[in-house]
Amino acid sequence: MMTNFKKASEILEFNKILEAIAHIAPTEGSKAKIAEIEPVCDFESVKKLLRQTSDAKEMIIKKAFPPF
Repeated sequence: MMTNFKKASEILEFNKILEAIAHIAPTEGSKAKIAEIEPVCDFESVKKLLRQTSDAKEMIIKKAFPPF
């Protein structure tokens, strides 16, 4: 399974997406965090990460950008 997943990441050029995001990241810390991102295929993990993304978006809308 992971072999197919890795192959899909290569075909979709996931590394280039991360590089593009890191290029616009404002801090070295955020660039490092971006470099650590890996695709997730476990449904519960995906739900948790989507919830975190929604929470972060709400925080940005209500209070401006977080200090990290």
